[in-house]
Amino acid sequence: IPYSVLFNDENNRWTGGNLSFWALMGGPPEKFIGKSDYDFLPKEEADVFWARDRHVLDTGTTDVNEEDFTDSEGRQHVFSTKKAAFLDEAGHPFIVGVIRDITDLKKKEAQLLKYTEELKRSNQQLDEFAHITSHDLKEPLRGLRTQASFLAEDCADALGEEGRRRIGRIIHLIRRMEQLVSDLLWFSRLGRTELAVRKTDLGAAVDDIRHMLETFLKDER
Repeated sequence: IPYSVLFNDENNRWTGGNLSFWALMGGPPEKFIGKSDYDFLPKEEADVFWARDRHVLDTGTTDVNEEDFTDSEGRQHVFSTKKAAFLDEAGHPFIVGVIRDITDLKKKEAQLLKYTEELKRSNQQLDEFAHITSHDLKEPLRGLRTQASFLAEDCADALGEEGRRRIGRIIHLIRRMEQLVSDLLWFSRLGRTELAVRKTDLGAAVDDIRHMLETFLKDER
């Protein structure tokens, strides 16, 4: 999309522009030359343009802004504008304005912001669900581990060596399940928290896997 360029005199009257600007205004140059924003735009928009143009002329500074604009068909636009003051051959100040229509970009930004907020809400709900689920799953596991521990302590003689081994295995699996539930809660937050890098004992990790698969390996023999 070409940039629109306009020229204003020291009284904020349009004195020229490129084809893109006249197409934006919705008419030939003759319709607008010598007239001002107040002749064609809503007063609240014309007030903003007039004040900023006046500031550029009075201070000689360059003004860069985003501005709302209503075209000749009543459609709303958002412009990125840059205006600067210059002097003509007679020493009279005038303004050159360069305009870029960023309406579609602003709409996409608003849509992206909406999606981002929806994603934040979804992640928050996921965190809450994972936390509640983790708590609810751990509760019966704690009960099982407590009862198994009581059984191992109070009935050790009656259980015998094999029975004690199996109870120990049950307690180990319960603890393993508790750890898996905790890991599930941690995994649900992965990517939304800072990663913690630390050294890992690979031997301990292999032993953990071996213990976890011990019963399965025995049954497969």
